[in-house]
Amino acid sequence: ELQAKLLRVLQEKKIVRIGGSTPIDLNVRIVTATNVNLKQAVAQKLFREDLYYRLSGFKLTLLPLNQRKKDIEALAYVLIQKHSRKPFPKLKSCAKSVLLSYSWPGNVRELENLICRALIMCDGNEIKQKDILFDEEEGEVAQSGQHSGHEVARHAVSNVCADYDDVDRLERRDGLLISSLRNELEYQNIMAAMAVSGNREKAAEKLGISPRTLRYKINKLRDLGMAVPTAYARV
Repeated sequence: ELQAKLLRVLQEKKIVRIGGSTPIDLNVRIVTATNVNLKQAVAQKLFREDLYYRLSGFKLTLLPLNQRKKDIEALAYVLIQKHSRKPFPKLKSCAKSVLLSYSWPGNVRELENLICRALIMCDGNEIKQKDILFDEEEGEVAQSGQHSGHEVARHAVSNVCADYDDVDRLERRDGLLISSLRNELEYQNIMAAMAVSGNREKAAEKLGISPRTLRYKINKLRDLGMAVPTAYARV
C-alpha cells in the first residue's frame, strides 16, 4: 500500500495533506538509497516493478569502504573536522596505515565511531596508532586461532610502527588473547567520556556504542581490577 502511494505521488507530482482535500503541486527531486537488490526484490514480488523504474532514473553504485581504500583518509579528516574544533588533529602515518589495512565491516558508520573514540584519546594535536580503538568484539582472538580484522590491520603495519610491540603485547586469559594495553586505553576512553557526559547514556552516545554495551565494558574493567567508580556502573 505504501509503495502504491509513493508511486502515485511520483506519477501525479501532487500530495494531499492529512485531513486536507486540496492537492498540492510538487516540484522536487527524489533521491533514494538502499542496500537491497531491488531487481531481485521485484522478481520475488516484494517490490513493485513500476515503482522501481520510476525511481531508477539515474543509478549510482557505492562500493563498501573496504573496496575504496583511497577514500578512507579523506573521510577520516572530514569526520575529524565534524567532531572536533580547530586546530584539527592530524593523523600520524601509523594511524593511517591501521585505518587503510582494516576491513571495515561497518563501513562509514564504523569509521565515524572509531574517529570519535580517537578524538577522545588523542592529545589534541595528533592521532597516533595507540588512539585507534576498535570495538571490543574485534579486539579478541578466538581459541580457533582466527584473527579479527583489526589484528590483521595492526600486523600489516608492524614493520613501520615502532610502538607495535607495546600496543599488541598480548596475554592469555580465559581462553582469549587480550591486549592489556588496549584494556588500559579503553579504560581511559570510558572514564573520559563519563567525566564529560555525566551519565552512561550520553557517554555511550559519545563513544558510539549502546548503553548496555557500555555497562558491560565498565563491569569487565572492574573485574580486571581497574578503578571504576561505583557510581559509573549504576548511573
